[in-house]
Amino acid sequence: MRTEMPDRQPTRSGDTPENAPLFIFRPPEPVDVENDDSDSSPSTSTLGETAIRSSFTTQSEDGFTTDMHFHSDFVAAKRFFGVSDNDSHKSVEEEVHDDEALAAFEGSSLLARKKDHPSKEELRSIRREHLSQLRVVQRSLEGIDQIAQRQFRRGFNEINFTCGVLNCIFVGYIFGVYPQHFWLVYLIEGSFLIPVRARAFTKHTWLNIAFYLADFVCVTNIIFLLSIVLSIFNRIMESPIVPLGYYKFFSLAAAGISCGPLLSACMILPVVCLLFHDINTMADLFIHIFPPMLMSTFRWNAAEVNESWPGVFVLDDLHHANFFPFDQGTISGNTLRFYFSWFILYSVFMLAVLLGVGNPLPRKNSHSGFLPYTVEQTPRPKYDTQFHSLMRGGLCTIIGPLWNRSKAESLVQMELNQFESRDFLVYMAGHFLFVTITTLIIGFPCLKNKAFHGLILIMVTAVVTLRGAKRYTYYATQMYGRMLRKSFNDLLDARSKY
Repeated sequence: MRTEMPDRQPTRSGDTPENAPLFIFRPPEPVDVENDDSDSSPSTSTLGETAIRSSFTTQSEDGFTTDMHFHSDFVAAKRFFGVSDNDSHKSVEEEVHDDEALAAFEGSSLLARKKDHPSKEELRSIRREHLSQLRVVQRSLEGIDQIAQRQFRRGFNEINFTCGVLNCIFVGYIFGVYPQHFWLVYLIEGSFLIPVRARAFTKHTWLNIAFYLADFVCVTNIIFLLSIVLSIFNRIMESPIVPLGYYKFFSLAAAGISCGPLLSACMILPVVCLLFHDINTMADLFIHIFPPMLMSTFRWNAAEVNESWPGVFVLDDLHHANFFPFDQGTISGNTLRFYFSWFILYSVFMLAVLLGVGNPLPRKNSHSGFLPYTVEQTPRPKYDTQFHSLMRGGLCTIIGPLWNRSKAESLVQMELNQFESRDFLVYMAGHFLFVTITTLIIGFPCLKNKAFHGLILIMVTAVVTLRGAKRYTYYATQMYGRMLRKSFNDLLDARSKY
């Protein structure tokens, strides 16, 4: 006898018990229990695949239906399958052989329209398949709940979002109406955001990324903040703490760095975006976009700054300084001198400490050389750097052809998280070219023309806002569906192994 499985017909919300959400479950193809030579109980992999192919359909008040990969109301699904709340802790086989639950399932709406009452074995087979499908949905929804809780713990909540929006309004207002006081905003927010970001570096879940603080952008912002603090103390103290020549040198270097590489990085780096709720992302945005805004107020509103804060800043040299040639006392010359000071120290640090054979901190093993060590033979790394992160992201395969390194070898190095010193030298050469070119192409016109400087700031603000909008769109429309499909696929892979 072939079991007939009628489709559940859609009804209006008023016709459903307890106003349950409406959905239509399309069951799998019926099984010929008596004439099937195979095992009467379907395999777990078949059940999982059936659950994937199953779909729910919602019906709106105007009669139109919409297909869905899953239904969010798990309670309604349990009632539809005839499962009580007390059965959730049982395995599928325990529920299948529970005579009381089986009797409740036989009287449920799922089999209410059947003309021929199935036998007990047929009933168990149907219930086994439906329960397996339900468990797939249940575990997937639990995964979605975990994702939502993790996002909440990371700060995705209404309080952080509100504070982020209000902060952006406040920053824009001060920058536009009171530019002479904008340095106070930079000082206050930098004193809060940079330590918070530094703490997040050390508390990273996978690798300790404290060495990210040695990157050029972080070092530059830390020195900016210290310079402002020292300027205040110099104004208060009778004798200067730091010689005046230091401020003259650094004010010119800061102008070239802020309006050149930092401003250009905002347009290039995808991680620099406006996410109101995420304090770590806002900290990344701060260290890239606030220095160009600060230099804009110092360069184009120097008279107002000196009038409001007399004797605190040395801005006359910035206002009258030449950009060329590459000599000391010019903007380009001081910028490159400051950059090379960091370049030498950072390169020695990376080559001698992180990439050296004696103490390879971020690498996955303690052996010299790269091959033939495998992932299984290497312990988990503890530290990470921006260089290693970029190399794992695909830069290794791009640089590999320079040394006739095969793609397979590059992939192994990416998996082991250990790279060659010559790769690092290529990375630093690219970094130097980026800083030099952006200082000349973007920094020079920004410091020479106020309209161009303002236009670039508007463009950068639009770019980072667009990136943030795309991220929020992903959160609202794609993330949970993608995670649910991934959960389904993981369950299928797990079931296929048994």
